[in-house]
Amino acid sequence: NTNKFTVAGTTGNTVVAGTLGVTGASTLTGALAANGGITVDTTAFTVADTTGNVATTGTLSATGDLAINATKFTVAGTTGNTVVA
Repeated sequence: NTNKFTVAGTTGNTVVAGTLGVTGASTLTGALAANGGITVDTTAFTVADTTGNVATTGTLSATGDLAINATKFTVAGTTGNTVVA
């Protein structure tokens, strides 16, 4: 059982072999490598593992522009002007 929780002495890199449970707010600094997908509150917000497909059961709000496939369908955030290619 010596490989279930390890901390590298020279770098501080940590490996946890099981599930890491955290209660309370958490702060992550740097990129999050969530290899295996992301789930928030079971199904409220998900990002699929291999496809990157995103699903939300709530309202998706954006303050900037919206672009689908670069220029196929766009909505300007400040005016609401819409262009369909």
